[in-house]
Amino acid sequence: MKGSKIWLSDDVERKLPNISAKELMIHFPASYLVECDFSAVEGLLLVKRSRLEITKRGALWLKLKKLSPRIKEICHIHQAQGTQ
Repeated sequence: MKGSKIWLSDDVERKLPNISAKELMIHFPASYLVECDFSAVEGLLLVKRSRLEITKRGALWLKLKKLSPRIKEICHIHQAQGTQ
């Protein structure tokens, strides 16, 4: 055996249990999420491809989130105080 395959062998696992490797397959829905996000960004950029419409695009990260900013609440909390 050569390379990384040696760490997956039963012999190494028996002799060196603390440093042997286990081959695991971890399922992540990452490809689906990446596809959805890519499609959203691609749609935004293709529809509004003119550089003059860059202000209409808005923040792209907001288009990918399901949360909406509470702008009025944030402005109320951080409202400037008048002088006395």
